[in-house]
Amino acid sequence: MSAVFRNLSNFFSVSFLLLCLLGTARGLDSRFVLIDVNVYNDAKVSSVTMRRAEELAGRVLQCAGVHVLWNDGQPSRNPSLSEPEGNPAAKFLLRIVPHSRNLADSVFGVSFLGTDNSGRYGDIFYAAAERLSETAHINLADVLGHVIAHELGHLLLGTNAHSPQGIMRPHWSSEELHSLAMGRLLFTPEQAQSIRDRATQPLTAALTR
Repeated sequence: MSAVFRNLSNFFSVSFLLLCLLGTARGLDSRFVLIDVNVYNDAKVSSVTMRRAEELAGRVLQCAGVHVLWNDGQPSRNPSLSEPEGNPAAKFLLRIVPHSRNLADSVFGVSFLGTDNSGRYGDIFYAAAERLSETAHINLADVLGHVIAHELGHLLLGTNAHSPQGIMRPHWSSEELHSLAMGRLLFTPEQAQSIRDRATQPLTAALTR
């Protein structure tokens, strides 16, 4: 049985890479953004689930040209990756909290943006992700990883980041959930380009003040 799951995982990994290549072929430029994400696991999610969720979120963001350095509650850096010249790492902080205290149960997270349209902090509501995992019969780590990518999308894109399609859709229908389960719920090429444009201009300026 484990061999079957490994083969399925390899299949979806290859499919994911092909989707990234297709997105690049549609006109995305060669720039990439390097970001540093500190994750605080206040909800005490298992380490296995968190590793899988971060891996999936990283793949989604990589398809948009964003390379993520994950730090779990500490400021350490991954020495195997270096910052691209002229593009310092933007630093973000996410907290995986048990639930929201004042938002609807259907809300999976919140990002905190300033008046200058930039932000570095976001919360992920674990209970909402767990409910969706159970009702939609999708692996919890897969749901959590895509929610993490969605909230980082808000921080990278700024206000009005929601879109009628893709991972930044405000409410995921059965179509989005099917794409999520198949590893096809991604940023649109236009969003990917916007992330790159913001990261090389106002975003990095705001984060280095």
